[in-house]
Amino acid sequence: MDPYVFPDSLEMQPFKDLFKERNFIEHIRQYNAQFNFTSIGTNEVRHSGSGPKTYCIQGQLTHNIGPLQPSLNRSGNLRQPSFAQIYMHTSEEQRHNRRNMFPAFSSRYTATIQRVMDLHNPLARTYATAKERLRRAEADGTSGGNLQIVLKAVGGAQARTHNLPTVAQLAVIMEGDGSEPTEGRHVVLQSLSSNRFTTIRETNPLHDALQFPLLFPMGGSGWEYTMTKTDGKSLSLRAFFNYWLQERDGDDFSDMLHRSSMLFKMYTTVGFVRVETNRLRYISQNGDKLRFDLYASVKEAAEIRSGLHNVGIKSIVPSSFTGGKRYMKKCYFNAMAIVR
Repeated sequence: MDPYVFPDSLEMQPFKDLFKERNFIEHIRQYNAQFNFTSIGTNEVRHSGSGPKTYCIQGQLTHNIGPLQPSLNRSGNLRQPSFAQIYMHTSEEQRHNRRNMFPAFSSRYTATIQRVMDLHNPLARTYATAKERLRRAEADGTSGGNLQIVLKAVGGAQARTHNLPTVAQLAVIMEGDGSEPTEGRHVVLQSLSSNRFTTIRETNPLHDALQFPLLFPMGGSGWEYTMTKTDGKSLSLRAFFNYWLQERDGDDFSDMLHRSSMLFKMYTTVGFVRVETNRLRYISQNGDKLRFDLYASVKEAAEIRSGLHNVGIKSIVPSSFTGGKRYMKKCYFNAMAIVR
């Protein structure tokens, strides 16, 4: 894979220098939260004590993205914009909304990041274009409610390399009410104000760019199903993360990633969950190919005399799944066989 290359511009050097400032690194997760496009849904476990800081989560992990405009409150006014909705405003309004999120934080850091996002991030530019389209529609006397952004799952020629994409390769703005057919991995965002949120799957190539804009300020598509190694074999999501987590001399991305402290821990934790979730989905969808037993729950329900409301299909997780129940039993029996 090609390295994640940053453009040689006047705006990028101050942005890179932020990762060398202690005050910025101490609050890097909060600064990332000012600019991320998606919200993260999970139960974060906070440990007390004087040990090193950790990022620990419990339960299901989801990443959600809302409509282009905030919903209405009880008074009939628009709620405060959050996450990706902030990008639908002018630069000054964006700075104001982000300062309100963390008033005590440095406005200089926020302004430096925003300049880079405005100039170089194709996702941010897509929202800026959608904002202008909506304003023109309102000026023409139309609501613009049928406007939607389609975040495209990049494949084909882009799947082999990690080149910086163009706006058209990542997202497209189109008219429609959301009923138009799109590829299953595409994410369609409506401009209508509603409480509907869209979940970003762990296999979406824009997953990291949407959640970690400080690590991926140029946008870019991540792991894709069609990515291959140099020998032509498929590149797994785990191998993709293994590659990007390695330290490389003279690599700006590697240097910034390993300097990012708690954001780095968050990135690796989310990456682990993505790999595990992807493996479980593959097991669930390919049980017949992998020769796993697939039991009809109707039979089991009859055996345990359960009601039919619990009827379903259960997939058996094999012993090859690290950390699973059968994996732990296999390790135990192997250990007992050795000590006998």
